[in-house]
Amino acid sequence: MQRFTFKIFIVCSLLAMALTACEDIFEEDLEGKNVTLVAPESQLKSDQYTQQFIWEELEGALSYNLQIASPSFDGLQVMVLDSNPTGTRYDFTLAPGLYEWRVRAENASSQSNYRTRKLQIDSTASLTNQTIVLREPADGLMTNDVRLTFEWEAMANATEYSLLVVEEDFNGDLFTSEIITTGTSQGLPLDLAEGKYEWGIRGENALTNSFYAVRFLWVDVTPPAVAILQAPLDLAVVPDSQIVFRWNNAVDVGTPIVDSLFVFTDNQGLNLHSKSAGINGSETDSLGTGVYYWEVQRTDGAGNLILSDQLRQLTVQ
Repeated sequence: MQRFTFKIFIVCSLLAMALTACEDIFEEDLEGKNVTLVAPESQLKSDQYTQQFIWEELEGALSYNLQIASPSFDGLQVMVLDSNPTGTRYDFTLAPGLYEWRVRAENASSQSNYRTRKLQIDSTASLTNQTIVLREPADGLMTNDVRLTFEWEAMANATEYSLLVVEEDFNGDLFTSEIITTGTSQGLPLDLAEGKYEWGIRGENALTNSFYAVRFLWVDVTPPAVAILQAPLDLAVVPDSQIVFRWNNAVDVGTPIVDSLFVFTDNQGLNLHSKSAGINGSETDSLGTGVYYWEVQRTDGAGNLILSDQLRQLTVQ
């Protein structure tokens, strides 16, 4: 009888564990829930063309749907914005007029209710206190592309825009002279050289200009130094245990570098057995018995990559 009772206890425990695991897989049901809106406040009247829309995170949400309509959703004339940000704030520039904006939370299986607020943007010819919204390149971009296109949102009452690209910071020398354009995107007449840059855009009209909105970028076109493999030696035979792979951790002055250890089961590097990140020129792994081939790939933040000097053979027995 005790053995039978014990078996029942084990079966029930396993079922409980399985149900708990299933609950972990299921997504949060968002039906009937509401996102809490933070800003702009309800019924806001503002002469600031660029508004930051903010709401609180809702548990279980993977993304949000932000919509802006003019003059309202019921009397819709223009759907100004329909976006799905993953964060809880979004900057957007509006022309003078009446608007409604709303947000709902979403995941793969459900959606919350929309929460809606009204907003009025008043017209002003002065751009003095306005800030333009930058779109591309992303702030802090690390890239090996020397021909970038700069993009921003249109600003009401701006008749033209000024683009500056400055090496290191806005106290340094201009990489390119000021470019004036009436559009909302602009390339450069010269390729960017390697280095760190700030770039800024401001709106202008005959009377005033806005603040420069500024972002940073880092151009790096030089691949990292080659990883020189150190251990195990080529054709080494080692016991089936934890294997320590080592290579030189060369210093590089460019964008940050990530080293990756690749282990293959063929000498052509086609059949990948495993890939792992190496820290400080070292990685420990247990492969099991067999013949393997390994190399190290070094990749920098700008996307430049280089392979180690050889593909080494290793026998584990």
